[in-house]
Amino acid sequence: MDVTTENFVSVLATLKQVVPLCDFVGIDCEFTGLDEAPATPGSAAPCPSPSSFETAQEEAQKRYEKLRSSTSFLVIQVGLCFF
Repeated sequence: MDVTTENFVSVLATLKQVVPLCDFVGIDCEFTGLDEAPATPGSAAPCPSPSSFETAQEEAQKRYEKLRSSTSFLVIQVGLCFF
């Protein structure tokens, strides 16, 4: 569902009804930028070797630290999933 300025009030009312019934709420924020070095056309990231894979927890921790240090970026979109 897309939320706009036109339907925000009605969607907010729906969210207030749905959230208390959920066991879990997933939140995803899209920022104006996070990449340290933007990709250039024609460049491809090398395929990591099996020994370089991180655990999901390590990956999440690095992502969190990167987000926390990114104070100059703005949230431009928020995604919500209700379970």
